[in-house]
Amino acid sequence: MGWNEQNWDTLEALLEWRPKGEDTSDFVVSQASSGEAAGPVKFDATKPGSAPFIIPGFGIHPWAVERTLASAPPDTLSAVGTTDGPFTISTALQEKLEALPWFGRLTDLLRRYPQAIVGEIGLDKVTRNRTTGEIYSFQNQTILFRLQWDLAIRLRRPVSVHAVKCPTQLLDFIRGQVRSYTQSKKAAVRKMGNKGGSVADSVVATDPGSLVDSPELTDPLPPKIMFHSFTGAVELVQQLLRLPSEFGTRFYYSFSQTINQRSTKLPAIVAAIPENRLLMETDLSDATQIDGAMLAMAQTLADLKGYSLGDTIQLLHHNSMEFYHDQIRTLPDYIKQGD
Repeated sequence: MGWNEQNWDTLEALLEWRPKGEDTSDFVVSQASSGEAAGPVKFDATKPGSAPFIIPGFGIHPWAVERTLASAPPDTLSAVGTTDGPFTISTALQEKLEALPWFGRLTDLLRRYPQAIVGEIGLDKVTRNRTTGEIYSFQNQTILFRLQWDLAIRLRRPVSVHAVKCPTQLLDFIRGQVRSYTQSKKAAVRKMGNKGGSVADSVVATDPGSLVDSPELTDPLPPKIMFHSFTGAVELVQQLLRLPSEFGTRFYYSFSQTINQRSTKLPAIVAAIPENRLLMETDLSDATQIDGAMLAMAQTLADLKGYSLGDTIQLLHHNSMEFYHDQIRTLPDYIKQGD
């Protein structure tokens, strides 16, 4: 997963890679910056446009926010520093940020690769800038997080979220977005002339375009949201599950051996998560450790759920196929089917 512009270069090179000769080797490729395995997938070098089975992610990680903003003109930086609060972007500031080269490139990459998701994006209230020793500006993080969150909504892409020690801010933001949408939807339904809402709600459900006179009625969340190497609390999971079902079911929780396996909170967290929302990853950059890390995490989840290892792997595979469902649909049939 490309979490800064330099990573995007590497990831794009992989996406544009073409085999030479008759090589039809199996490939185990990364679905994230840490290199989690998507599984061995054969592809035929003789097929035009053949490329490895990669579902990429493009985004600006919270650790890369300051480096990204450093290239912005002074007037843009001053505007970022004077916003009204976390996640708040005025129309003028949004236009300035979206005019920056990195945002244009991010948008172009997502459009060029319809199988791509947005990420890794997120919020981190703990990590320090290695150069200055200071914790990364949370205000700046929220601005770029919101910008990329909205881009994911606009392009209908899943997001991979890095979230560390920010449950209150993140939950308040998500609930606020859903609340605003719900209020706007009610107002739009009333505007359609049926105060009871039953008839109008039916029309809206079957034909969202019937609310074209309400431009503010934009889906408040990306289609799917994955918390990567999730370290949040049970309470955050519970609060998100209490959202209206059309929103609460969009959240997935991924765990890795590197970050999660030794956590004393893991059993309670896994117990709180619906089993069809569980995912796993490696969060590693060393490809030689991928298989062992995935197997170890799968065994841990199997033990916690009381399932066999085989059943757990099947469950996790099914969940990952659901999370990446729309991305997989964009891949050529011969890649999707595999061997």
